[in-house]
Amino acid sequence: MNHEESSLSAVKQKTQCTLSELIQYQCRIEENRVICVPFVRIFKKCIGKPTVEITPFYDSEGNPIAPGHPASYLIFTNR
Repeated sequence: MNHEESSLSAVKQKTQCTLSELIQYQCRIEENRVICVPFVRIFKKCIGKPTVEITPFYDSEGNPIAPGHPASYLIFTNR
């Protein structure tokens, strides 16, 4: 396989992936009512590979949090 074929193979592999969104709601009870806030989760699905969540995480100030960082688990406590 030459360099050109290798590049074409890499491009073809990238196009075999799709992104999907899932909207979930995080709810809390305040006094006598329930307040729910939607949040979006993003997944990447490639042929022949498991689906991977690629949702970015942000702290309370809007700064990105690296996946695996302890603070990234504060958003979704049911993981």
